[in-house]
Amino acid sequence: MTKHYIKKIEKLFFVIVAMSSLSITPLFAHENHPPIYSSGSLSIPIIEDGSQPVLYRNAYLQYDQNINGWKLVNVETIPLDQNRIKEVKLMVTESQPVQVFLEIIGTFRLLCGDRDVVSILLNGGKKFEISVGFYSERSNECTDADKEQIYGIVYPLPVLDLNAGVYEYAVNQLHSGSFELKSLNRIPESLWEQFR
Repeated sequence: MTKHYIKKIEKLFFVIVAMSSLSITPLFAHENHPPIYSSGSLSIPIIEDGSQPVLYRNAYLQYDQNINGWKLVNVETIPLDQNRIKEVKLMVTESQPVQVFLEIIGTFRLLCGDRDVVSILLNGGKKFEISVGFYSERSNECTDADKEQIYGIVYPLPVLDLNAGVYEYAVNQLHSGSFELKSLNRIPESLWEQFR
């Protein structure tokens, strides 16, 4: 392989990585744990409800031939505990395409076995509604110091291909703010030209 060819591959790899991180629909737990169907039963690990800021987990449905439909057997609510989130910081990159991140800072009890679940929805084309919930995967004994440990978790907002304008965000309907995209947020044509 020539050096020129290797450089092109490196640039292509960079563009692919950049695209995957920009066009990402945020990694919700349900993408890592898909629904499972077996013998007339359906298990759904995580559900987000776009009409309201509620998250659910461990939904279990059983098919009932008598009604020719599904019956909900079990579901758990993931609480949106407002007291855990202490601060939300906005981070916006300057290079095109722009990337936008929210760093959510708080007492998330990660050492106690708690896990975060996030839902990010763009409502009305201009407002990001972010719901962050926590559930415990295991029942660990937790010290007071562990419970109060401050963490920051960074979530990307899906802003690739959004038009220029001001966008709002609200985390658990409590922490809010806005940011501006100065132009259509696309990967510059100049990057694509290198591969034609």
